[in-house]
Amino acid sequence: MINAGGSILKTIFGVATVWDIGELHTTVDELHRKQDEIEHSMNRQVTYFKQLDGAVRFHNQAITNLPTALKDLALQTQEKLQKVASRLKWGNQQRRRRL
Repeated sequence: MINAGGSILKTIFGVATVWDIGELHTTVDELHRKQDEIEHSMNRQVTYFKQLDGAVRFHNQAITNLPTALKDLALQTQEKLQKVASRLKWGNQQRRRRL
C-alpha cells in the first residue's frame, strides 16, 4: 500500500520515491567515477604534452646549434690536417737533405 501511495504521489505531485533516490545516487556515483577518470586522463595528457614540448625544444636547440658544431668540427679537422701536412713536408725535407 505504501509503495502504491508513493507511486500515486509521484504521479500526481512529482514526489521522488526511495527507489528513485537510490537510482539518483547510483547515477551520481557513476558520474563521479567518470569525472575522476576524465580528470586523470586529462592530467596524463597534459603531462605528455609537457614532455613532448620539452623534447621538441631540446631537439630544436640541437638542430639550431648543429651548423656551429659542424663548423667547429671542420675547423678542428682542418687544423689537424694542416699539422699532419706540415710534419710530412718537414719529414720529406729531412729525407732529401740526407740523400
